[in-house]
Amino acid sequence: MRMNKIGDMICTLPLLRTLRKEYPAAGLTVLADASNHEMLEAAPFVDNVLVFRKSSGLMANRYLTVMRALSGYSFDLVIAVKGGFSSFLAIAALLSGARCRVGYVSAERPLVSRLYTLPVAPIDFSAFHQVEACLHLAAVLGVQEMIRDISLEIPSAYRQHAIESLHNKHLKPRERLVLMNVSNNRVTSTWPADKFIELGRLAGKRYGAKCIVTGIDADAEQIGRICAAIGDMAHYIKCGKALDFAALAANCNLLVAGDGGASHMGAAVGSRVISLFGATSPVIWSPYGEQHCVLQRPDGDARNITVEEVAAVIEAGGVFA
Repeated sequence: MRMNKIGDMICTLPLLRTLRKEYPAAGLTVLADASNHEMLEAAPFVDNVLVFRKSSGLMANRYLTVMRALSGYSFDLVIAVKGGFSSFLAIAALLSGARCRVGYVSAERPLVSRLYTLPVAPIDFSAFHQVEACLHLAAVLGVQEMIRDISLEIPSAYRQHAIESLHNKHLKPRERLVLMNVSNNRVTSTWPADKFIELGRLAGKRYGAKCIVTGIDADAEQIGRICAAIGDMAHYIKCGKALDFAALAANCNLLVAGDGGASHMGAAVGSRVISLFGATSPVIWSPYGEQHCVLQRPDGDARNITVEEVAAVIEAGGVFA
């Protein structure tokens, strides 16, 4: 069971790969959230994906929603995946009917914690990346060899669509392309439009790079202004679904984005990532991999990160060398 958002599911991919290797003959089902199940659309190591979709009105009870999603299925083992304790997941694990139930427990919630038959003592979650916190759940099963592969499988239709979108803009995959995602659901993790404009102009002048600007539909007008201000070196490519964005990122040399799902998708498809962090902990939520960079100010406000700081990372990393 893995709820929450896109970044949470990407950080769970190593655990899923580890379980598949440890239990090659098992049927591996994931109960995912409506916002993150897309990340498993083409995963060859998962047999089945069930989607938890929040209801409204009389059917809004979360536990009834879990029971409906799991109806007709029988499980031997359930792992409640989260970097910390969740009473909701503990009860949902019980509702699965599985005899063996794995999850992090809490000394403050002893009764609900007892719903796990294979309890996992909490670690110092502030000191571990979310990938490691997820993998640690497998240790209670005796798993010793962990697979730390976050790579995201992208269906061929999405890959082809991304390449066609680039060709329509007279662009070629990985040919000095900077992908800039302007949208974020946290204000302090959202870089201002004028800084994206400045970076786009600098990237074109200093590195001969072209920019692709993306974001949610609500930011389309702002994206248009950014592209117009940068000029011929910038293009807006609309991504209808999360996997459209992932496929586009896979064809770019660099992704610049606020902390969150976009940064994790970029890391998962092999693009270099510069993630502009607000108050979120980079120890826990940085894009996974040594080739990526997190920029964060002491005040926890990404809006105060300068364009020259980003340019210095590009220069030091040899992205366009």
